[in-house]
Amino acid sequence: MEDCLAVAASADDNAGRVVDWLREPGESDDALLMYCSAQTVLDAAVVAHHPRMQGRSSPADLTGEPGPPPAEGMYYRHWEHDDIFHKAPAHYGYRTARYEIICFHNDGMGVPGTGVSAYGGQWEPYDLEADPAEPRNVYHDPDYLGV
Repeated sequence: MEDCLAVAASADDNAGRVVDWLREPGESDDALLMYCSAQTVLDAAVVAHHPRMQGRSSPADLTGEPGPPPAEGMYYRHWEHDDIFHKAPAHYGYRTARYEIICFHNDGMGVPGTGVSAYGGQWEPYDLEADPAEPRNVYHDPDYLGV
């Protein structure tokens, strides 16, 4: 976790350096600083996206104009299995406002830079309303079978 926070801090520091540079007289007149997904970048550049692209564009969120409704949840994936920087197992998950389910498949699948070890998979569902810090895996709890 320390490594992940260090990466986020570095990204924040460097974004701040760009903002400081843009604030210099005349530099920001025609600038658009974006830290976002490809769909949003394409919309801002008025370029059509490929029909197979997934995701939701967010310029309307920034301007207050009507736009597409937000997604119910989000899918994510961590590929860098047991790499020297993150030391986190490879996994993917889906998260909504209330629930998150994570599948630790624990295999770098031969991707360069990942750890060489592979071990059995594990599912970890969490109720974020009842357990926001996520220490309680509800996988074996019968109350969550319908979720």
